[in-house]
Amino acid sequence: MSASPTSTTRRTHTSIASAPFVIFLFVYALISWATVGLTDRIAGHASRRLPPARRSLLSDGGAYQSLPLQRSNITAFRRAEEEPALGLDHSHHLRLAQFRMRSGFYPATHPSEPYLVISDEETGAHAQTVEYGHDDHPLSRLADVREPREGDVESTFFFVLPAARGGGMKNILTNCYNLRRAEKREDPESLELVDGVVNVDVQSLKGLAKARSNNIVDAGAIDVFASSYFLEATLLFKPEHKGRAFAMLRHPVLRAETLYNTLASRRDDSGLAAFVESFDYIDNWVVRSLTNIKTGALSDDDLLVAKGILARKFLVGISEYTEETIKRLEMYYGWGKPRREDCVSKHLAHQHEREEKSAIERGSYEWEVIAAKDKYDLMLYYYALELFVKQGSTLFNRPYVDSEGDPIDFAELKKKKLLKEKVMAMMERGMLGD
Repeated sequence: MSASPTSTTRRTHTSIASAPFVIFLFVYALISWATVGLTDRIAGHASRRLPPARRSLLSDGGAYQSLPLQRSNITAFRRAEEEPALGLDHSHHLRLAQFRMRSGFYPATHPSEPYLVISDEETGAHAQTVEYGHDDHPLSRLADVREPREGDVESTFFFVLPAARGGGMKNILTNCYNLRRAEKREDPESLELVDGVVNVDVQSLKGLAKARSNNIVDAGAIDVFASSYFLEATLLFKPEHKGRAFAMLRHPVLRAETLYNTLASRRDDSGLAAFVESFDYIDNWVVRSLTNIKTGALSDDDLLVAKGILARKFLVGISEYTEETIKRLEMYYGWGKPRREDCVSKHLAHQHEREEKSAIERGSYEWEVIAAKDKYDLMLYYYALELFVKQGSTLFNRPYVDSEGDPIDFAELKKKKLLKEKVMAMMERGMLGD
């Protein structure tokens, strides 16, 4: 049967009318594809899109916007105008430059392989994104904790946390193990020993910038670089001369209490809780330092990145277990025995005598205030305890024992935990009627 003229005309008109729409869809798809490619190129990693948690920060043509800044809890991170900050040179290599930039580690495929994103501190405009594994990525300058040691082409990096007994540890490294440690004692700086330490400043941003410009790690005069600036100190090292890092973590509540007692001459009588809530207190110092997100609100993603860096790049020590930590450092770095058998124990005893005993009770108002303020550092500390146990078992063959003195079977504990979670999930589905 032949089609009627009316139906033929209708199909012809429909085809003609739909042609512009098809062309419009094709052009729109082409523009969208080009825009996405441009966005990726501007963001600096065309082959890998930003993770969902940070994708919402892409705007204004793909410029990676910095996190909202907050003018709180940043006293120790303030930089004077003349002090260097992390920036870029014309060849797009990382350097310490005389202009104000801000940078931070952000989640990628795996928390231990974060992006480094650099942006203007004032405007938030994106400057560069560096993927993990690139020679310009700062973490490429630190050895993985399980990598074989490379002897003379590595240096020890001690990341010093405030109020975590870092001063006592530094004295032990110098006096008991004869390690040449960098610490400025007088002007001008030099590679000479002054009071038993190499007279080089690695505890200020200016000093770190100068040490890096002088290529201090290749001088062979320093065994241990001890600094509280994680990112800037990491940049001292190179992919061909890596740093091998360790840190001593301490419970955040005890660190806050020690800081408060240390600042006794400058504090008022408002109390510990008021000090923690004040402008001078830096919340979540460890997480902020590891991620280099020194201002603004933190997130669970930032905690994941801090955990990844800690697990991959650090031999973890716990200040509450200083003696065990020192034994592990001795074995891990191959320092040999201390020059006197009682050297370490005498230093620890002296440190213990000088410390004020903790007056804060678990569960008290002050404890709860600090735990809430430093919630991410608290979670990182508990994770560090797990790492301390696991590293003891896997790196040093030191079994962890329970209160009865019996070795703990972590594989069995994990099986029980997974089984319990599975049972709970089944019960919940049952209650929900699924």
